[in-house]
Amino acid sequence: MAVVLAIAAGDGQASSLASVATRLNAWDRKRLDEPDYETRLSAFHEANRVVRDMEPVAMETECGTGFLLTVIHNCFFYISTSDDMSLRDSASHCLQQLIVHLASVKDNVTPRTMQILIDDNCLAQVKIGIKHKSESAKHEYVAVLAQLVRSFPEHAKLKYLLGLMDVDPEADFFENMRHIQIHRRGKALKKLQRYLQTSTIHPEAVMSLLLPLATTFLFHETYAQQQNIVDDAINTLGATCALLPWKHYEVLLRRYLSKLSKQPEYQKQSIKCIVVILDAFHFDLSLCEAVDYSTGRTLTDDDIGEAEDDTDFQQTDTADVAVETETDVAMETEKGGGSAGEGGGDSNEDVVGDVQEEVLAESSSSSSQANLAARIHKVMSRVILPPLHRALTQKVKSDGEHKLAKKVYTEDQEVLRVPIALAMVKLLQKLPKHSLHSNLPNVLLKLCELLRSRARDVRDATRDTIVRIVAALGPAYLHYLLREMRATLRRGYQRHVLTYTTHAVLRSMEEEAERRALRSSLSTY
Repeated sequence: MAVVLAIAAGDGQASSLASVATRLNAWDRKRLDEPDYETRLSAFHEANRVVRDMEPVAMETECGTGFLLTVIHNCFFYISTSDDMSLRDSASHCLQQLIVHLASVKDNVTPRTMQILIDDNCLAQVKIGIKHKSESAKHEYVAVLAQLVRSFPEHAKLKYLLGLMDVDPEADFFENMRHIQIHRRGKALKKLQRYLQTSTIHPEAVMSLLLPLATTFLFHETYAQQQNIVDDAINTLGATCALLPWKHYEVLLRRYLSKLSKQPEYQKQSIKCIVVILDAFHFDLSLCEAVDYSTGRTLTDDDIGEAEDDTDFQQTDTADVAVETETDVAMETEKGGGSAGEGGGDSNEDVVGDVQEEVLAESSSSSSQANLAARIHKVMSRVILPPLHRALTQKVKSDGEHKLAKKVYTEDQEVLRVPIALAMVKLLQKLPKHSLHSNLPNVLLKLCELLRSRARDVRDATRDTIVRIVAALGPAYLHYLLREMRATLRRGYQRHVLTYTTHAVLRSMEEEAERRALRSSLSTY
C-alpha cells in the first residue's frame, strides 16, 4: 500500500482517501505477519463515513471511483478470506452501506459509473461468492445480495428476486438461507420452489444467482446426512430446470450425468438430480421428424407402424422418404400466391403483401422451431440417452461375487438406479415415437432382470417402477411388458415373482384402463 500513498502524494483529497485504503490493510508492527485488527476496524468505520459523505460529483472523478473500487474489493477480499468474525462482519457492513449510498444517489450519477460499481464489481463478485465453500463467507455474500435486491429493485437482473423478499424475517428467503437452523434453510428452498413454479424469471438470473443458492446443499459432506434439505434442494433444481432454455438445460443434464462416474460416493444424489431434470423436460418436439440417427435416415409413418407391430419389439428397417424438391415447393408457393392475388384484386395489393410477409415470418419461425426441435432430438438420442442406458445397465460389485459371498443389503446401487427407468420412459414419451420404440426394449429388459434379484427391496422397487411405467404408457404397451417378463422369469421363485408382478400391474390398471384396450392387449399377449 506504500505505492498507493506515493501515487496520491501531493493531492490532499487523494492522500486522505489513500490513507483510509492503506489502513484497511494495516499490519501489526510488533508481531510478524499479524494483522493490526484495531487499525483495520477503525479504517472500516472511516471508510463508511467517507462513503456516506461522498457527493455524486466526487464519485464521477477518477479518484472517487478508484477509492470506491478499492473499498469494494477490500471488503470482498475480507469476506472471502478472513477467519476473524469482526473483520468479516465489518467488511460486509461496509459493503452494504456503500450499496445503500449508491442507491440513494443513483439518479445523480451517470449510468456508466453505476455499471462499473454495481454490475461489473459488486454483482460480479456476488455471483462468485455465493458458490464459496465456507458457510460463513457464503452467508455474508447472501446478505450482500439481499441488500442489492433491496436497494436496486428495478435492476434488470435483480428485479426477478424481489418477490423472494418479505418484511417478516421468518418469511424472507435471504434471511432463511443464512439462518443457523437447518430447517429454516429448507423453508427458504420451499419458498424458492413455489416462486419458480408461479413466476417468470430470466434464465440468466436463474443460472447465475438462484441455482447456485439451491444447489449449495448438494454433494456437500456437511449436508450428506440432512436428507430433508437435500430433497428440498433437488426438488428446487427440478423447478429451476422447468424454466431454462435448451442450452442451459443441456448443460445441467450433462453436468449431473458426469457426476455419476466422477463422484460415486454421492451416487444417490446424482441419480435423484438426473431424475428430476428429466422430469422437467419441457421442450416441444412435435415439429421434429422421426430420424434414425444410427443410419441418418428419416422414418415414415409406415416404418413407425411396423415398429409398433413387431412382436419382438425390435427396431425395424428404415425406408427412404420422398422429399419434395425445391422446384415443387416453389411451384406450390407460386400457386398459392397467384390464387391470393386473383381473389384480392389490384386495390388490395398492399393487404396481400402484408399477409404474405406475415406468412413468411410465420414460416421462418416454424423453420427455426423445427431446427431447434431436430437439434434437441439429435442431442438426446446421441448424447443423453446412451449414458442413461449405461447408468441403468451397468454392473455392480455384487454381480461378480459368488452367491454365497454376497452381502445381504437393503439399499444398494441397483435400488438407486431403478428410478432412472421411469424418468427415461417419461422422457422418451416426449420424443418422436420412433425413439420410444427403439429405446423402450432395453429399459424393460433391464427391469425384468432386476426382478430376478434375490433382494426383496430391489424387487419391490422394480415392481413399483414397472407399475408406474405401465400407467404412463397405457394398456397398449402392456403385452410387450408381459412378453419380456415371461421370457426372463422362467425358473423356480422367478415364476412366483412373475405372477405377483403381473397381478400388481393388472390391479393398478383396474380403474384406469378401458376394458376394450386391456382386452386387446391381453389377447395379443
